[in-house]
Amino acid sequence: MLTGMRAFAKSKWAIVLLALLALALGVGVGISNPFAGVTGGGFVQAGDHSFGTRDANRFLNQYIRNVDRETGEVLSAQQAAQDGITNQIVGVLQQRAATLAYADEMGVKASPTAVAKIFAEAPRFRDALGMIQIGEIENFAFNESFRDRAEFEEYQRDEVTLGYLEQSALAGLATPQVLVDPLVDWVGERRRISYALLTEGTLPEIADPTEEELRAFYEERRAAFEQPERRAITGILYSPQDFVDPSPITDEMVASAYETRIRSYTTGESREIVELTSASTASVQAVVDLVKQGVGVEEAVSRVDGVSQTVRTVMADEMADPDYGSLIFGLPVDEIAGPFPIDETPTAVMVTSVVGGEVQPLEEVAEELRVELAEQDAARAFNTSSETFYDLVGAGVPIEEIAAELELPVITLMPIDRNGASERFGQTVTFRDAPDALAQLFALQPGDTTDVVEENDLRGVFRLDAVIEPRTPSFEEVRDELEPIYLSVKRTEQADELLAAVVARVNAGEELNDVAAEVGLQAMNPEQLATRPMDPNMPNALLSAAFSLEEGAASVMRDPQAGPMVVMVREVQPIDPEQRPQAEARVQSIVRSRFRRTCSNRSSSRLTKRSTFGSMQTRSTNTSTAILKSLNDGRT
Repeated sequence: MLTGMRAFAKSKWAIVLLALLALALGVGVGISNPFAGVTGGGFVQAGDHSFGTRDANRFLNQYIRNVDRETGEVLSAQQAAQDGITNQIVGVLQQRAATLAYADEMGVKASPTAVAKIFAEAPRFRDALGMIQIGEIENFAFNESFRDRAEFEEYQRDEVTLGYLEQSALAGLATPQVLVDPLVDWVGERRRISYALLTEGTLPEIADPTEEELRAFYEERRAAFEQPERRAITGILYSPQDFVDPSPITDEMVASAYETRIRSYTTGESREIVELTSASTASVQAVVDLVKQGVGVEEAVSRVDGVSQTVRTVMADEMADPDYGSLIFGLPVDEIAGPFPIDETPTAVMVTSVVGGEVQPLEEVAEELRVELAEQDAARAFNTSSETFYDLVGAGVPIEEIAAELELPVITLMPIDRNGASERFGQTVTFRDAPDALAQLFALQPGDTTDVVEENDLRGVFRLDAVIEPRTPSFEEVRDELEPIYLSVKRTEQADELLAAVVARVNAGEELNDVAAEVGLQAMNPEQLATRPMDPNMPNALLSAAFSLEEGAASVMRDPQAGPMVVMVREVQPIDPEQRPQAEARVQSIVRSRFRRTCSNRSSSRLTKRSTFGSMQTRSTNTSTAILKSLNDGRT
């Protein structure tokens, strides 16, 4: 279920996430409360279930963050209220309360064990040994604006309960045949196509342009040469790699690190382990507790019912689960670890003996170790420089002096536009990991600096030096670039004219192969029928064109790799009757799955006013896409 929640959280349609949100704003921070006028602790209530302003604000804050992430628009709570979003949130909460009250009447309620399973499967709540960290759950609940862990766990129980109701309601769902038949006909339709390609000798050579032709070409397309506003920028952007220096790493330091990590340089090492498994995590935990108290493994197992003991010898490169292998080959002998889920089975493990393998000599790994140790020192230096860097930036020290203080290079960029591209050299990678800084630079005045960039092991700051106004380069400035552009445009126009003439003749009744041979095109007549689940052996653009034409019709299609071509549909064949039952079953399954997914977004589906998140109509359109993809992948 947690995986499904994550997928829903990333969904383009998710206005309000139902669980495991990523809220960075606390309730009411920085905005006035649009629900403040509603009185009572639970202004939405059904049966024993009620929701108040705290719940509504949690939903609203996530909606605002989604709008910002999807469109870059900064939406206030007041604007959301004006758009009717706050009213819709109240409607979502009403629906939630009513459904939970109905579940109470039916006697449906998720158990605490179901919620515990969700938390146990969440990597963020487990440590390296797979143990649940209660503190992490409590921190997460606090960050999501729940009062405490108990409230967060109760929220999750409600989520599981709602899932139970959906599963039971949809268990017997069958798509009406009146809907299945058109989909099967559409998906199963096959087409026989022909197409004709340009060859190297199809088009005559174009003469080099005269000076007058180039100037006329420039004047006709002057707007294409316009340059947008650009900004001259100076900055610092550094990472731990800027501090890497292997020279201070002595041979003694390398040898010491080698001895510490000798196990990682040992190949073929095997370990004898004891695995303890049970259907009950509590039973495995009981055995682990006894062993940690000094009781032998066999004695501990005999005291607890339902725990199985397995002894086996394993090698690191034979472990199917690399994380489990890392745990086993990192455990000291006679130390027990667990319980943790292995293939959904609660498991504990103890290493009883180690048989050493072949050790890689120090001289073979010394240089690799030296660089690794230098990188560790660099990471420490990078972290240590943080305080000095922030102090200098905060004090308004010029970028050049900050760079000198920290022995860093100063970045001086050619003027760039809002996309980070210069006039001559295109996109710069400098702002790839700092898009917010680039946006700030186009809101600053010359001499101002951006906020500090702290992203993906990068730290930096940028200063706007000058604003370069928009301009159109003169003919003389672009003269050397014009000729290849001129030849390319003219060749494209020549090809378009030829292919359009071929299409006109074919659509008038002439045979494509005959026309292609006459004008110098290469005709292709594949034996394989084209199908809508896209064939990897045919360009997608070719197939798309084939299924957009009527039988006997031709058109020009442009493919990025194959280039422009003429496509003709020779024959349209319906689905093979022998394949129809299988196709019907697969379509039924896909539609049913898609419908379940739509229903699982029950809280978000009502909040569809903003175009950022689409509409139910868009979701319905995407169902056909899902069917195609699933059929193409051979999945149901």
